Amino acid sequence: MITALHTSPTEPHDLIRHVVRAFTDYIAQDRRDGKIMFVESQSVPELAQRGEQLVKEFTAPIAASLDRLSGDEKRDKVTTQLNSTAIFGALAFLYQHWLTGNSRISKAE
Repeated sequence: MITALHTSPTEPHDLIRHVVRAFTDYIAQDRRDGKIMFVESQSVPELAQRGEQLVKEFTAPIAASLDRLSGDEKRDKVTTQLNSTAIFGALAFLYQHWLTGNSRISKAE
């Protein structure tokens, strides 16, 4: 994952795709890691709490990309935070279903 950040593109659209692809590749290497992050952590209070603490680390790059996409247009910080959290939540939902076999979405999609 760290290597992916060092080789990331600068264009916001490309950056988002790059990071999502790198993370998907990471959890696809050993789906057990992804299941712990997105499925099992919800039933273990300590893991769920840690997951909540880490959300900001995942949403900060999303928010930065959203800001860059807006160009010179000034964005409301709260709106940007809500949008980045919504995007993260949607991705987490997709990963959870993909990891449990409840999704018809392939890794490539």
